[in-house]
Amino acid sequence: MPKFYILDADNNPVGTDDVHEWVEFRRSQPGGLPRVAEDFVGDVYVSTIFLGIDHNYWDEGPPIVFETMVFGGKLERTMARYATYEEAKQGHADMLRRVRAEEGQ
Repeated sequence: MPKFYILDADNNPVGTDDVHEWVEFRRSQPGGLPRVAEDFVGDVYVSTIFLGIDHNYWDEGPPIVFETMVFGGKLERTMARYATYEEAKQGHADMLRRVRAEEGQ
């Protein structure tokens, strides 16, 4: 299994064992991390990014390379991870709804 992942032009994760290729991809992204989406609900920040490293630690199923995280509010540090860009977009929208409900907005 590849150690690192980059995104192709269609936002599909592509595995690579070439750390230099991975570093160059990361350097080419604003802030070093490709952002799928970000939103504020009041003071609560919801961010979904492409991690670039597989977080599927059991080696069963697809690589888990996207993550949504909540910063602040009642759901502080709530996180969800995904395998595809489309799952990450949907997961971000779902998390945003959860945050809005918890924050009464």
